[in-house]
This record gives sequence, structure tokens and C-alpha cells, in this order.
Amino acid sequence: MCEVTRPYRDLLAKVQSQQFNKPVMIKAHLLSAALVALVCATSSARGYPLDSLLRSSATPHGFIKGVAASDDEEMSPEEMEAALEKEQARQTAMEDLERQISAPLAAFSSVYERSLNERDAAAHKALDGIFNQGGCNLSAVERLRGEFISSKAAKAGKAEIESTRAQLTDSARSYRISFSSTTPPDATPKLLQALNEAAPKIKALNAEYGRICSTSQQQMKKIPVTDAAKMMAMSSEIQAREASLGSQVDQIVGTLNQQVDALDASLIAWALQPLKTAQPK
Repeated sequence: MCEVTRPYRDLLAKVQSQQFNKPVMIKAHLLSAALVALVCATSSARGYPLDSLLRSSATPHGFIKGVAASDDEEMSPEEMEAALEKEQARQTAMEDLERQISAPLAAFSSVYERSLNERDAAAHKALDGIFNQGGCNLSAVERLRGEFISSKAAKAGKAEIESTRAQLTDSARSYRISFSSTTPPDATPKLLQALNEAAPKIKALNAEYGRICSTSQQQMKKIPVTDAAKMMAMSSEIQAREASLGSQVDQIVGTLNQQVDALDASLIAWALQPLKTAQPK
């Protein structure tokens, strides 16, 4: 990704040392390539990820567009030197930002991903024990196949962290950022405990519905097909019982996910607040 051909490397060296034998005008796209060489050299020498330095308006191509109106516009060596100096300052600021946040945010991502994997595995295991194998299951329980633990706060917080990080990087300013500790808080054990407390309650409700459903099916087989009124009455009774039991399941799941969001909040705040309260140096 950082491979730049020799003519552009030579151009960068000439501009930085101002070794031109006579006044020349250089096309803007050549300077853009030279800036790429500068970013590549910086990221390789100092060990910072290139993709963290090459971002939207902070990229060399985006920067050069602010200096030249088009790739074919000619620029003097002085203009090129000023552009390179400005870009070097931008890279220095972004490198300093990465130095402060890359390790903490990598630790956050590790805890975040592991927690999501552990809770998903635990939720699937819990569901296996909740479902009635005979086929009579509450629709509220069936819906849990799609998502048992919602993790809304965690997912929204992760997106906000990435957005805030990108904004700080794109600003190309030097910031002072301080995290409260080197290790992010991990509430996964408490989260799994909450899940393990909720699952038996849901299982009991679904099991009760399974017994009602099975008994009702047997009774309906004994009703003559001509007795539509009795069949409708029994069907309505089953639906009412399902609605009542399903509402209780929804309540338990809702309370569980409120606990999950509250537990995830500490992890998100650990990574997000230092970015949101970053102070310019």
C-alpha cells in the first residue's frame, strides 16, 4: 500500500531539500504523489497504521485539492515546499493522536468483541433450554431467535467512538487525551448472571404455555367439526393465554436488556469520554 515509484520519491527529496537547478513549475498531481510518499515514509518509520493517517480531508489527495484547483494546475517550488511543510505538521499531529489512543482503543475493541461473542453464545445456549421440543412455543419466545440480548447501547456506543475518533483524526490538531486506566471495565460476568437469572423464568412461562397448547389441541380433536362456536371459544381462550404469558416474557426480556445497556454503559464511557473531552495542546 505504501509503494511509491522512484520519480515521486526523487521529487519529494528535491522539494524537501529545494534542489532545483532552475525555476520550475510542477503539476499538482505530482505533488499529491509526493505527499503520499511523505505519509508512507512517516507511517513506516514510526510504526503507525497507514489507514489511520490517510483519512478523508486529512489525506494528501484531499489536502492538495485545497492548494491546487485541479491535477493539471502548476505550482512553484515555494508553494510545494509550503504544502509539504503543512502536510508534515498534519501527519505529526495525527501520529501523536494515534500514539495516545491506539493502544487503549485496541484494548476496548478486544473486550467489546469478546463480550459480544460470550453473550451471544450464552443466549443461544439458554434458548436451547427454553424451547419446547414438541412445537408449542410462545411467539414471544420464537422472536428471541432473532435477538435475545439486544446490546443496543454497546453497538451505538461503538459507532460513536469510531465517529469521534475519525473527527479527531480529521481535525489534524494536537490533543491531550487521558484514559482513566489501562484496562477497560468488563461487565460480562454480571451480564451473563442477569441472563442466567432471566432464562429460567422465561422457560417456566413457555413450558406452561406448552402444556396449555398440548391439552387444548387434544380437546379440540374431540370437538365435532360442526360445532364451530365451541372451537372458536377454545381458540380464543388459547390466544388470550398466549398473549398473557407472552407479555410476561417480553417484560422479562425488556428488563434484562435494560440491565445489559446499563452494564455496557461503563465500557462505552471508558473509551468515549476521553475522546469527547480531548483538549487541544
